[in-house]
Order: sequence, then C-alpha cells, then structure tokens
Amino acid sequence: MPKVNTTAKQRQAADRRAKKCTIQPSDIFTMTDAFFSPSYGDSEGWVFMAANYNGMAYVNALFPGAPIKWDNSSEGMPDGWSTADINVPGIIMAAAIEHTLPMDITKGMPLENITADGLAFLLVTGVNRQGGRAGFMNLENDVKIFVPNAGNN
Repeated sequence: MPKVNTTAKQRQAADRRAKKCTIQPSDIFTMTDAFFSPSYGDSEGWVFMAANYNGMAYVNALFPGAPIKWDNSSEGMPDGWSTADINVPGIIMAAAIEHTLPMDITKGMPLENITADGLAFLLVTGVNRQGGRAGFMNLENDVKIFVPNAGNN
C-alpha cells in the first residue's frame, strides 16, 4: 500500500470538515448548549432560541444588559432548558446596548439587512466562539451542530 504523506495542517483541515450523521431530535439537547432557528412568519429579524444554563449565559453575554425573557416552562423542552424569541436588530436598537456579536462574519452588512438564517447563524457563531456547543436549523429544516475548536475550550 502506498504511503500517504499529509501535513498536520492537512489532517486538521480534514478533521474540521462537516461530518454527516443522523440524529434524533431529542439528541440536539445533549449535543448542544444552545439551539437557534429563524422564527417563521412575517416578522423579520426574529430568532427562536433554546438553551440550557450554559447556553443562556453565552447568549446573555452576546447582549449584555439586554432584556431577554427566557421561558423555562416551554412545552417539549427537557429540564434545564429555556426558550426565547428575540428580534436581533430590534433588541440592539431598542435597548441601545453594545453587543458582542461576531460582526466580522457579516463583511460589514448591517444587522437589519441580514436574512433570518444569517441572524440565527450569527448567534450560533457567537456562542461557539465563547466555547459553547451550538445548533442551528435553517428555513429548509437542515440541522447543523457546531462544536468549538479545542483551543476555545
């Protein structure tokens, strides 16, 4: 068998590639700290969030001082998980808060011009960069789970 020479960088890149697998919906709660999905309907800018205690801390750190109302009595959520719906551009403008969203991934696009999927992914990235495990379901119902790099833990 021929010997394959790969550099450490090539092996690391291969490890970071997306891996497809099938999971049960309930597995999302054991695999993530926070889960995000664009809210459906006519309202733009709204994102549904579900998070455990750690996930709520990560989300709250993205919007310091913002009035996020977490609901811990949501049907279908496991113990220790809460939900909230927020209007991402609205909460920043209404509360006049400084946020710590990873705006570098938007390439300068204002929040109010970002799609619903994009806003949910912005929250996923913000949680992930803090060391949290975050999940995302887009408008096509594709689920993706992001775990932090080893250097972020």
